[in-house]
Amino acid sequence: MDLLKVYRLFGFVSHVTKKHLASVLEEDPVLAYRSLVPVFHIGQLERMLEWCLAKEAVSGAIDMLSWTPHASETVDLQYRPILRGTSIA
Repeated sequence: MDLLKVYRLFGFVSHVTKKHLASVLEEDPVLAYRSLVPVFHIGQLERMLEWCLAKEAVSGAIDMLSWTPHASETVDLQYRPILRGTSIA
């Protein structure tokens, strides 16, 4: 049930973002295209997930939805849509 809540939250955020980017696309297409893939610092993502999950469930949900390098050669963004990166700055 927790993962269903997360997917619904992501769907809502995607819908709102898509509405906003439709107007930005005409004015600044480069910015709109860069914004198609959301990027979060882990703390931001955790706080957002706390909108629909108990605080103690957030870490497990992120782990379940994160692709693990070298676990598989296939990156399946439908089932594991979170790719962890490193901070440059």
